[in-house]
Amino acid sequence: MQLHRALQSTFTQIVNLFPHAKFVLNSTYDQVVTQLAKIKGIGRAKASTLTCSLQTNAKRTCYYDDCDSITIELVKYCIERLRDIEQRRKHILEYILILEISSFMPLFQE
Repeated sequence: MQLHRALQSTFTQIVNLFPHAKFVLNSTYDQVVTQLAKIKGIGRAKASTLTCSLQTNAKRTCYYDDCDSITIELVKYCIERLRDIEQRRKHILEYILILEISSFMPLFQE
């Protein structure tokens, strides 16, 4: 389950950085690696591997949608919504944890 969450989080961050193939193609290899390495959980080696994959796939797919198309705008919107949902989920889980801890506090005070 943690791996699944990590992948979801990482994927949204990558798509946020590079919502269209042209963003990858207009950047140098080192620029892409540097951007990816800033993402939590992605080291320099993984960023390098991902960059190779992104550049290869970007060359194949850059012709399908313009970088300012409505499809790309929708992708950006969905990524933002996913981030908002993840943030809300995190706050709710923190609140539940606080409630759970406070329900056990009377047991320790006796």
